[in-house]
Amino acid sequence: MQKEKEQHIEFLEQLTGEALPEFFNHLNASDTEKIHTWVSSVITKERAGLDKLFDAMTHTFKYIPNFLLIAITNKYIEAPIAARITEKLSLKQAVAIAGGLSVDYVGETSLYLNSQFAAELLLALPKKQAKQIIESLAQKHPLSVLDVFAYADKKLFNLVKPLAGFNHIDKKSLSDSRKDVLARIN
Repeated sequence: MQKEKEQHIEFLEQLTGEALPEFFNHLNASDTEKIHTWVSSVITKERAGLDKLFDAMTHTFKYIPNFLLIAITNKYIEAPIAARITEKLSLKQAVAIAGGLSVDYVGETSLYLNSQFAAELLLALPKKQAKQIIESLAQKHPLSVLDVFAYADKKLFNLVKPLAGFNHIDKKSLSDSRKDVLARIN
């Protein structure tokens, strides 16, 4: 039961990129499952129909040269939308586009990506760019970095040692997954 509770808490943490309120630690697995289910249904309702739109955009992007996509993305596409589109691209195309975007933009977009895909993308980017993105995110959104690094391999971990952005995290409020990642980073 504890494992299920932890999975529900991780799901909720990754949605916000923040630590959950303290009362979540006092809930049982059944309560966290109900919250997880309810939040999932809200997300599904809010995203209804958007997946087809993002699929269409992704198919269109295959016919637009990357230099134009980069210019359009920088000027007109907000990070949450860019993330939804990016998740529909191949990793190769996502890397080609991200390589031409600013560190701040790619970092902001990665906050809205699925954590596993974000880890794959960071690993595929040039080391210098990936390191700059991780350093920037560790300062601004350290908990999101911990979520991404739950899927990271040794190469990605080597890019972040040591990072000061993790020094001020309240370790008591972290989920087990985040605690494990933090232990691996330190």
